[in-house]
Amino acid sequence: MIIQNRNEIAAVRENKAKIVALNQRDAQTKWGQLEVFLTQWRRIEAVTSEPGPFIWRVSRTAMTLTALDKHALAKAHYAYLASDGSGTV
Repeated sequence: MIIQNRNEIAAVRENKAKIVALNQRDAQTKWGQLEVFLTQWRRIEAVTSEPGPFIWRVSRTAMTLTALDKHALAKAHYAYLASDGSGTV
């Protein structure tokens, strides 16, 4: 899992990568992956237009921003809430 590997997180931060990772529990099969992706499509599309680096963990019911550092977390979270308009994550 990328969120547990400090070297991978450092590489994301250094390269300003944009990562959307599917929740392992919800995405165990190809059909599960498709369900997660399609259920969260609009939210995924909204965050990918934001500047990196970031790592979003995505499940059928939620998207969670992984902290790379406090400033990046706050900036990306604000952009996500603004693009969604609902104020919920």
